Amino acid sequence: MRWLVALAFTLIVAACGGQARQEVKSTTPSVTDTSVEAGTTTPDLAETTTPDLAECRRVEATTGTSSGSYNAPPAMIIDPDVRYTATLDTSCGTIVIDLDVVNAPIGANNFVFLAREGFYDGLTFHRAVTNFVIQGGDPTGNGAGGPGYTVVTETPLDGYHVGDIAWAKTAFDEPGTAGSQFFIVTGQAEGLNAAQNAEGVYDYGAFGHVIEGLDVALLIESLSPGDGPPVEQVQIVSVSITES
Repeated sequence: MRWLVALAFTLIVAACGGQARQEVKSTTPSVTDTSVEAGTTTPDLAETTTPDLAECRRVEATTGTSSGSYNAPPAMIIDPDVRYTATLDTSCGTIVIDLDVVNAPIGANNFVFLAREGFYDGLTFHRAVTNFVIQGGDPTGNGAGGPGYTVVTETPLDGYHVGDIAWAKTAFDEPGTAGSQFFIVTGQAEGLNAAQNAEGVYDYGAFGHVIEGLDVALLIESLSPGDGPPVEQVQIVSVSITES
């Protein structure tokens, strides 16, 4: 498949091992095409600082070695009474995410497990879409990799917002399906919010929100060629989990 850039974007995002991967085009939802449209900037972005490309460290391209490392989803390892925060140290700066263990315990648990396993260390943000999302967590770096399993996680009740983090998946997976690939919403989310099934269930499993470093996410997005790999390699150096 090829990335196609158009005024209205449709996102198909890969979550696990296999041949399926994300594609951007201007089609509408169908059984085999999970549509996510992107367009104008939301007011939330006006409150962020202007990205400074000088903040990004030049890194070498890397390919993870963890693809297919696990043959089953993780057991529940998080405590629902504890707050979990994920700190993503990237080559462009730090992004801090408050994981939603109350509304998305399965989704948050999956991320905590992979982060503590060191799964994300050294991987990249392999995709950035202008005024839409940045996507990472693929050990193959091409949008078709994952941890060797999928798990069905919680979908949001009120849609997606700038700064939300959610699980990427293929168009063939049921709503909430997750592997290791995730995306952070950096632009308008109207198309994401329109991607619901006949029962009104949103398509992607959301599991947290950026509380620090949205400007870093925007900086990574600013390296987008429109839709595709950032024009400069952006590495996830490490992901650490803090309990409080």
